[in-house]
Amino acid sequence: DKKANDHFLKGEELRSNGNFTGAIREFGIIIYKYSESSVVSKAKESKAYCEKEIEIAKTLLTVDMLFKAEYIEAGLLILQDLIDKNPNTSRSEEIKKKISSLTDNQAGSSISAAMKLQKKGKYNEAIKAYNTYIKTFPNSKDKARIQQYISECGKEIARIKNLNQKKQVEADRKRAEEERKQKELKKKQSIENALKNLKEKSK
Repeated sequence: DKKANDHFLKGEELRSNGNFTGAIREFGIIIYKYSESSVVSKAKESKAYCEKEIEIAKTLLTVDMLFKAEYIEAGLLILQDLIDKNPNTSRSEEIKKKISSLTDNQAGSSISAAMKLQKKGKYNEAIKAYNTYIKTFPNSKDKARIQQYISECGKEIARIKNLNQKKQVEADRKRAEEERKQKELKKKQSIENALKNLKEKSK
């Protein structure tokens, strides 16, 4: 039992230093070689913890690769799922800070992109982008400001529509006036031609 305990202490030391692979090896020796030892249950728990830490580390590497390839949203979803399933690991605080930082950055980028669309007069696209932001970040402190931007875009769309309607009405009026003038001209020419023909026949 002393040897099993020595392996356990060594495993715990390795675990505390972040050497999870080495710790798993020590805990594995206890489980398979000293199966009757009183520290077996603790060794199994510690081994499972270390295996989870390694799994988390691998997942974080995948997330970093996604971020480098600019798949920010996918990476954030994986991180959130990771923290939901593993709220008390050695890297929980690190993951939470990463989520918070990246969420703020992504939110800022989303707002910036939508505002650029609005400034370019692409109001329908801007509204769509703002609504996507609100859906993605429902608890954002900028929600009221974004809704104000949506309202402004809506007013601009209505103004442009009204202006276009006025332009259309004016264009229709001008076209009708031109058609009237053309009819009057044709009528005048017809009368003049008839009088001219009558005059020639009377000679």
